[in-house]
Order: sequence, then structure tokens, then C-alpha cells
Amino acid sequence: KIAWYENDGTAPTVTGVSSTKLDGSYKQGEPITVTVTFSEPVNVVTTTGTPQLTLETGNNDKVVNFVGVTGTNTLTFSYTVEAEHTSGDLDYLDVNSLKLNGATIKDLVGNNAALTLATPGPPGSLAANKALVIDNAAPTVLLVSATNEDRSYKAGDMIAVTVKFNEAVKVTDKPRLTLETGNAVADAVVEYSSGDGTDTLTFNYTVLAQHTSLDLNYLSPTALALNNGTIKDLAGNSATTTTTVTLPALNAANSLAGNKQLVIDTKAPTVTGVSSTTDNGRYNENDPIAVTVTFDEPVTVVTTTGTPRLTLKTGSLVSDGIAVYASGDGTTTLTFNYTVAAGHNSLDLNYVSVTSLALNGGTIRDAATNSAILTLPALISPNSLAGSRALIIDTAKPTVMSVSTSKGDGFYNAGDVIDVLITFNEAVIVTTATGIPTLTLETGDSDAVVNFTSVSSDGKTLTFVYTVAALHTSADLNYVSTTALALNGGTIRDAAENDATLILPNLPNASSLGGQKDLVIDTTAPTLISFVKQSPPNGRTNANSLTFRATFSEPLQLGTVNAIDFAPNGINANVGTPAIVGGSRGAQFDITLSGGNLATFNGVVGLDLRASAIMIDKAGNALVLGEPATDETYDVDHRPPQITSFTRFDPPNEFTNADTLIFRVTFDESMSASSVNAADFALQGVTATIGTPVPVAGSNNTQF
Repeated sequence: KIAWYENDGTAPTVTGVSSTKLDGSYKQGEPITVTVTFSEPVNVVTTTGTPQLTLETGNNDKVVNFVGVTGTNTLTFSYTVEAEHTSGDLDYLDVNSLKLNGATIKDLVGNNAALTLATPGPPGSLAANKALVIDNAAPTVLLVSATNEDRSYKAGDMIAVTVKFNEAVKVTDKPRLTLETGNAVADAVVEYSSGDGTDTLTFNYTVLAQHTSLDLNYLSPTALALNNGTIKDLAGNSATTTTTVTLPALNAANSLAGNKQLVIDTKAPTVTGVSSTTDNGRYNENDPIAVTVTFDEPVTVVTTTGTPRLTLKTGSLVSDGIAVYASGDGTTTLTFNYTVAAGHNSLDLNYVSVTSLALNGGTIRDAATNSAILTLPALISPNSLAGSRALIIDTAKPTVMSVSTSKGDGFYNAGDVIDVLITFNEAVIVTTATGIPTLTLETGDSDAVVNFTSVSSDGKTLTFVYTVAALHTSADLNYVSTTALALNGGTIRDAAENDATLILPNLPNASSLGGQKDLVIDTTAPTLISFVKQSPPNGRTNANSLTFRATFSEPLQLGTVNAIDFAPNGINANVGTPAIVGGSRGAQFDITLSGGNLATFNGVVGLDLRASAIMIDKAGNALVLGEPATDETYDVDHRPPQITSFTRFDPPNEFTNADTLIFRVTFDESMSASSVNAADFALQGVTATIGTPVPVAGSNNTQF
């Protein structure tokens, strides 16, 4: 048998440091076995000391003792985590962290082991071989946020609220997060949904109808409740020592409200008022008017399938105006454009009813997509269109209601001024920059064209001033026709700029100038037409008073016709006060002569107009002096009539045997037939009957 010795002079070296623990997080009290492996089996002699390994565990590095057996190539060191220890990836302190501490580590032939370790971190080190986290700190919330975009949310929408910790956590059961969504009754309590084993937990919140928030946040920093569950880090450290987990302060930048702008809006937008950006005033056909509808919050308008519209009260149902949405998307105020159409009229523009705002296939919603309530303010409300603005829709042309004057009924002469008043059914505005409106009056052979001068304070009545000119005449002043009103280059319009209809009332109409007033235009001097016998009517008379009827070409003013204006012709007699003849309106007067020598006068008596006579007609024209074309006289006879003869008539012979004898009596003047009677005669030489005297034809009652 052969035996030999092998000479071994190589020291054992450390080939690696590891652990029998699984990769993971470990907290206070948990044991961790660290192993140091050599290149060959080694013996450890601990008679005078125990090998030690220094671990990097934060501010207080931990020195752990050898606890294993000898004679193998792996030495075991026992480490128990202490409260102050921490490490993101457990490793020894440095390459010299393995110390003999009075002991010896030698291979089996007695070579002292080389104790140098691999540099911490690279291959061969504890950190490279294992992932052991030393974690004694409770997990804390870094921030609260949400995966939803910043905007408004309505009932039924889901918001994923996220709570981010400073490390991964494990969750058991159903922790809850309370959100501030209104009053205490309406606050939302949201259960944990997902995120176990990660650093972010998700709580899915579904918005309910009564919820509201201008910037969603949790109720308080203690709003995250365990609800009999747990939230711990991977080392088992609980996120709280109570029943709630502390969240960032409500106003902190890392709070839910600080990270996101989530508006909880379950209330439908409502209309607060209707108005217009168009100035108060009158508007005519084709004028644009912008009507504004204001909501209590910004709204979004979608017109893809239809455009909202507002129905305005502008007359009958057939002609009600439609204002169509034009702008305002994303704001509180929407603008609807309305163009005035023919036939539209309103004294104070308003919508038809509180339901006049219609979607017409479009949509009006707030940012949370709540559909707007379209009810408008009451029609008489100050917030209605009529209550906030004074817009008059006027497409009706002004029309003439009447033509009159401030002058009284009567006669007017050359130089007299008459104001002709044309009244419209509404106020009008007259412009004269390029011409002055005129009115043509019927004034005889030469019609008068008179100019507009002014308008009344209420704007409805236009004044045209007419000065009576020589030769003008009219028995009842009126305009020439219904088209007598002319613009003459000017304009007559209402405030809405509707051109006036210039047609005047029909001439027989009571609203015409002639129907309203009795104005006689008289520029012709009156003349004496005749003196005629009135009483007695016969030309030959023995009356003691004689009445002549004076007829003039037109009525005269009564106070200007006096006795002194007349003189008897051929006799000395008194002239009585002229008496107006009934129905003549002052165109005829009866003048009576009496007294003086009339009772004994025999001869022709007439009536003359004195040269000093001053008589005027009702228009003020002076009488043209001169004798009339017809100038009758009386043959006054106060001498008794004489019988000039009795002559035989039938038979004509002196000797006769006739039973009837007719005598012809001849007077020296005409006799009244009724005054010649049988009783006035007597017979001589015979008794017989005298018959009724018979006037001889053609004798003018001078023979019977």
C-alpha cells in the first residue's frame, strides 16, 4: 500500500454572500439567515471569539454572529430585523465586513481563509444574489388623484379615484373612501376596487343624482377608512394604527382637488333670463335683432342634427318670428338671431310662451352633459325679453286717419292763414333735407300747394300752412284728391322707418278736411244783384209803407248791413232797419220805406245804395258799390180814380128794343176788380137789375 502527502498552500476565499430567505420585504423581529460561501470547506474555531458580518441597515448598521456548523464551505450568520433598520436591498457594509472577532476560519489543512468580500452590489454580493428589503416604516399616502380627465360629470358617470402610497401595499376586505359630494346625507362612500400589491389603490365612484361638487375632494384627511380590512406594505407594516388612513390635507396640492378638477354636476342648467344686445327702439322689415338666453351655468350647444330656436310673438300664429341659435357655445349666454319679416309687429317684443325655446333636433347641455331645462321666465317677468328690453317691431306703414284744422268753421279771405292738420295713426318723422312735403288744396281755378311746417309733440299730426291768396275760392275747403299729399323729395316715416302711406280720406268722408270743417274760401267782393218789390208786390200802390228786397251775390256780415247804407229815390221817407230774409244766410235783406211824404206822394219810388255804404261779406270782402242790374220801383198813387165815361156797348145804337143793355165804364187808371161792384152803380129812368161788373179784356182793369 502506497501513501503520499499533498502540499496545499492555497487559502480559502469567499465566493459569494446570499441568504436562505426568499426575496421580499421584512420588518422588525423577522429573522434572516445570511450565508457566506468559501471556495472550499472551512473549519471555524470559536474558542476565543465568534466570526461576525456587518450588514448595511441604515443609520444603525447591524453586526451579526456566525451560528452555523463548521467543516463545510458555507458559513451561516443569523440576523433579526430591528425597529430602526432599513434597506432597500440588504447587503453587507463593505468588502471588509467579515471579521474573525477572535475566532479562526481555516481550510482543512490549516490555511487561514481570505475574508475579503465582493464589492457590495455587484455579482457575488448579498444584494446581487438576493432582493431583501428591510422595511419597518408604515406605508403613507403620497397623493390622491383620479384617472378621469378634468371636466364635469353627471349622475351615472363613473370616476376612478386613485390613492397612491409611497410603496406597494396589500389590501384585505373593502376599505372605503368618503367623498365630499354635498351635504352629509349625500356624501359618497366609495369602496376599494383594485390595486392590491401595487402602490396605487383604485376606488370607483359612481355619481348619484343628488351629488354635487365644484371641485371633487374627499371629506377629510381621515376619509379613507379600513372598514374592518387592512392596508399594509409588503413587509406587513400597516398604513395606520387606527381605523383610518391619513390622506393629504384638503387644500394640499397632492389632494384629490389639488391634482384634478372634477366637477360633480347633477343639476340641469336652467334659464335665468332672456334679453337682447340690440338697442331699445323700433325695428322694421329685414332689421336684425340678437336675442340672448342666459343660463345659470355654461352650456354646450350641438347643432349636428338640428339648431335650437326661439319663437317670438310678432303677430298671428302664422307670422310669429323665429330666432335661430347663432353663438355662445361653452358660455352661459346663447345668442339667437332674428330678422324682422314683413307683417311682423309688436309693441314690446317677447317670446310666445315660457315653452318657446325648442331644441329642434339640437342639444343644449352643461359640461356634465345634463340636458338644459328650457323653461323661460314668465312673460311678465323682469327677466323676460319684454321685461329687460323695449324692442318695438313695426312693419306697418303709417296711414292718415284724418285731415282737419284748428280754425273754426267760417269764411276766409285773401291773406288769412289756415293750418291744415294731417293726423296719422302713429308718430311719424319728417325729413326735409332734400325736399318738403306738400298738400294740394282745391281752391278754384288756381289750386293752392301748401308746405309742411311742423309736427305735433306726439309726432302724429303734421301741419301744413295755407295762406289764402287772391282769386282762391271754395264753398267748403278740401284737398284736390286722395293723392293730394306729396313727399316732394322729403320723407314721412315712422320710427321704424316704414314709409307712410300718403292716401288721404275719401273726399266725401267725414275724416276729410271738408268733412271735418266748413271753411269757405272767399276772395271775391260781394255785389248788389237786385232791388225787387216785396210788399206790396204790385208796382202800383197807394200803400203808406213800401218794402224792397235787396239781394246780394253772397251772404254779408249782419252788422255791416244798416239803414244808413240805403236811400229812398224819388221821395222823402224813412229807411227802416234791414231785416235778414230767413234762409238766405245774409244774402237777402228786406228794407222798408215809410213816413215822410209817402202818404200823399204820387209818383215812382225806388231804393238806392248810398255811396258811403260799407258792407262786407263773411270773408271780409267789401261790397262793390253800384246800382243793381235789377232795380224795381213802385208807382205810388194816392189820387182817387176818376170815371172818364159811360158809353153804350151793346147794343151800340141809341134806340133799341133790347131787353139787356150793357154800358162800358172807363176809369182814368187801373182799378182793383174786386172793388168794382154792382152796388156801386144806379139806373136812371128805369127799374132793372144791375149785373156784376166785368173787366174788359186788355184794359188793365181801366174798363168794366
